[in-house]
Amino acid sequence: WTAGLDPRLASLFGVLPKEANGCAQKCLAEKTIGPAFGLNHVFCRSKLAELKRKMDALYLAGRALVVTLELDLLPNVFWGFEGGRTIRLTLIYYNMPRNFAEQLPGDVSGGVTPAGNGDVPDRAQLLAPGLSDVPELKIQLEPPGYTHYTKQQVNMMGYLGAWIVEDGREEICAA
Repeated sequence: WTAGLDPRLASLFGVLPKEANGCAQKCLAEKTIGPAFGLNHVFCRSKLAELKRKMDALYLAGRALVVTLELDLLPNVFWGFEGGRTIRLTLIYYNMPRNFAEQLPGDVSGGVTPAGNGDVPDRAQLLAPGLSDVPELKIQLEPPGYTHYTKQQVNMMGYLGAWIVEDGREEICAA
């Protein structure tokens, strides 16, 4: 049931790459997560199923992934958490919701991948050149090609962020 779940998020609940799925192996290979992310375990593993269930429902509905959970904080020496408290955490996970993508004019988006197409069912992806990686734009921290983004990419990230907050407003305000 962790298929498609970002290992950077799953690691907060103690799920390590070998347990997560191929997504974790891809992140390790691309160096978007490091081997030390296992030090991030700060929440009870049992709450991951609740998070996944809520995010799956929002994802399949084409909505923003904004979820609030009551979580027991575990002790974590690396991050300096003592644990033993319950916190209310609202997670805003940046993705490309289908409802947002399909509202964009075709001359801007270049179109959207059809529902049910590809390796992740109902994954929305813009087809315009330079926008197909939004919101997961590539980062390069080493020469010769330090990261730079086009105005179109920066603007799309801003529009998407504003839409996510608006779509998740009720969940955010309730937190």
